[in-house]
Amino acid sequence: HGRTPKMANWQTPKSTGEQIGELIRIDANDLIVRLNSGVVLHNGDGLTIGEEGCAVNGVINMPNGLVRVKVNQRWSSGSQAVLKHLYRNLDVEFERNLKVTRKIPVDIHFEETDNGFRLTIGTQSGEFAYPKQLANAKANAIDNIRRQLSKLGDTIYTVRTIKVRLSQPYFIPISQLNEWRRKIVQ
Repeated sequence: HGRTPKMANWQTPKSTGEQIGELIRIDANDLIVRLNSGVVLHNGDGLTIGEEGCAVNGVINMPNGLVRVKVNQRWSSGSQAVLKHLYRNLDVEFERNLKVTRKIPVDIHFEETDNGFRLTIGTQSGEFAYPKQLANAKANAIDNIRRQLSKLGDTIYTVRTIKVRLSQPYFIPISQLNEWRRKIVQ
C-alpha cells in the first residue's frame, strides 16, 4: 500500500492525538487558537503542536470565535514557525468519566434469632450466635446498628434500604457489627 509519511514521531513518546483546532498565534505562555466546532478544553488537558507538548492551565474565550489557552510551557517568538494544527492527546474529562464505578443497590435486613442475630445483605445471609444484652441508651441503639451496617465503604454496594427488626433494643459493640457486615459482604 505504499508508505504513509509522519505516522510516528520519534521526538515524543505519546500520540499526537486528535486535531481539535488551528493555532493562530503564540504569546509566551498563551496560545491563541480557533477550536473546531464542539470542542471544549479543560484544565489539565494535554496538547501537542508539532513536536512540542504542553498542558492546559486555563481557557479564556475571546472575540471572533478565538480562545486564549494558558499553558504550562513558554515558547519563544521563533516558535511561530510550528505547525498550525492543534492536537489534544489527553482529555481529562474523558479520562474522569472512564473511572466512574457502578454501585449495586442492596437491601439490608437485621433481625434477632433464638441464639443471636441474622444479617442479610442483598442475597447473602448469615446467622451469628451472640448473647443478647439490653442497651442502656435504648433511644440510640437501633440508630447505631443502622449506621454501622450501612457503612459499605469502597465496596461495589450501596444501601437501598435498611430494616432492623428487634423485639427490644440490644447493645451490640460496633466492632462486632462491623465484623458481621464484612463477612456477609465478602
